[in-house]
Amino acid sequence: MPDLPAKIRQLDVLVGGGVEGSLVRDSTYGLTYAKDDLSAPAIGLFMPRTAMSYSDGALFPVMDQNLPEGYLFQRLVEMFPKQPLTDMHLLALTGANGIGRLGFRQSGSQTAKLQSVSRNTLLRSKPDDNLFTSVSGPQEYDEDLPTSGRASAIWGVGVWCQKSAKNRRPHRASDVRDHE
Repeated sequence: MPDLPAKIRQLDVLVGGGVEGSLVRDSTYGLTYAKDDLSAPAIGLFMPRTAMSYSDGALFPVMDQNLPEGYLFQRLVEMFPKQPLTDMHLLALTGANGIGRLGFRQSGSQTAKLQSVSRNTLLRSKPDDNLFTSVSGPQEYDEDLPTSGRASAIWGVGVWCQKSAKNRRPHRASDVRDHE
């Protein structure tokens, strides 16, 4: 379990593994690009490099979308029960492991090496292999699910919210319409 400081004031913002800017939290959030290079990638569509810095009272939307939620958020709260987790803590814990092109790290630290699982191992694994236990805890699978549903749950593409086929709960917006 990583050590977290009581407050995180500054994070490096990574794009494609390289440091492209710095996110600072004072009374407002501030983003400053690391270098004045218009050909380098922008951090967000509405944050072009034509301005070297941006500030806002709330976390920038392009970064807010990377905050953990749901089960992952609950696991993080359980890991740090006595420490209030701010958005800066959550971004630091997510690191470069989020979905999308942005990554975050505490200023001056190295990006952690990811533990990877080969495609062959993933494809040949069975639900009871506990392949993802270290990442997200024990997985529950319902044998009534179609094979494609189990594959979706393993890949994390779809979330199956059912215990059996008869009391199925919707997991996509299109299923809500079909379910009603």
